[in-house]
Amino acid sequence: MKIELFVSESFKPCREAVRISDAVAKEEGLELTVVDIADPAGRRRADELGIAVIPALAVDGRLLAIGVQTHGDVRDLLAAARR
Repeated sequence: MKIELFVSESFKPCREAVRISDAVAKEEGLELTVVDIADPAGRRRADELGIAVIPALAVDGRLLAIGVQTHGDVRDLLAAARR
């Protein structure tokens, strides 16, 4: 399972999204990739997935959520993506 969180490091809500998503990924034994859209490679990846709003959570190349999710919401999204 490939988990990507699209952010801009200068946008305060993104820092909270990273904190929450990273904690859940660690609890679940998963690896989270933080993709900064300020980086050209990050912007290209966001464009590939059609992501225009951040923070955005994608699993296996599929956009699952936009905005800062709660700890429980991230867990639920990852559980649903496993099915």
